[in-house]
Amino acid sequence: MEEIVRQTIPDGLTRRETEIFTLLLTDADKNMIVDTLKISSGTYNFHVTNLYRKLDIQSRPELFAKYAGVLDRHIKAEGSEKKAVIKNVR
Repeated sequence: MEEIVRQTIPDGLTRRETEIFTLLLTDADKNMIVDTLKISSGTYNFHVTNLYRKLDIQSRPELFAKYAGVLDRHIKAEGSEKKAVIKNVR
């Protein structure tokens, strides 16, 4: 699972942006990400803004359109769950 996520992560993201990117792909909401990463809401907003700028997207639906298909295909093929990705990010 982690390998397929790594393969979908664009170059140029910081460690925190990569963590948030991965959690966003698991469909985690803002509160879950803030709690999982132990960051403030403002810090979350800062990183999401930078992430969207680097990926040249404007919204979460655009993020899913570009990247979620790869993750979802792997989850189905491996029988994995998105919760496992969240656990691995911590």
